[in-house]
Amino acid sequence: MLWTEKGAARHAKILDTDTAWNVFEQLEDCYFAVKSFIESPINTTDKKSNVREVSSALKCCLSMAKMIGLEGNQAILSADRAVQKITGESPLQLLDATHLHAPVQEQVFTPTQIGEMLEPKLSGQKVNKVLVDLGYQTKEGNIWLMTEKAHGFGELFDTGKKHSDGVPVKQLKWYQSVVQLVEGFVE
Repeated sequence: MLWTEKGAARHAKILDTDTAWNVFEQLEDCYFAVKSFIESPINTTDKKSNVREVSSALKCCLSMAKMIGLEGNQAILSADRAVQKITGESPLQLLDATHLHAPVQEQVFTPTQIGEMLEPKLSGQKVNKVLVDLGYQTKEGNIWLMTEKAHGFGELFDTGKKHSDGVPVKQLKWYQSVVQLVEGFVE
């Protein structure tokens, strides 16, 4: 049986297991933490109280970020922005953490951006064709899919863009190392 996290959380109120109660307590903590921030603004003169409230909000927001499927830096950065909206304070700025270490040490680019880096320049459509010819991607309908051969050369991102039918878009972006492969193939 497969449940969504929301479905599992709803069962937490009726199931009598330790795990169910832990989930229910997280939901409860999150609800009351947000409610208390809305009802009583943070006292900026009491730094100890302020740090406790920011810390509590961060725990709650990080839990929410993970509940919706965000991981790693994405979850931390999203939680930081949420805490800043709620409390007026950024936990990352309080810690002087201006940058988080990226697990992958390569920049990602769209085919259009890759085409702009080449000499002579290529359109995004031509770069996509080269990536197909290299065996790195295929197209099903209007969706680009990474092939097994391309594993480790790019990532799939969820984005706010939508197809003409209103369906959210996943966008395939490529690591910088692919630029040299495309360049070598075009020459």
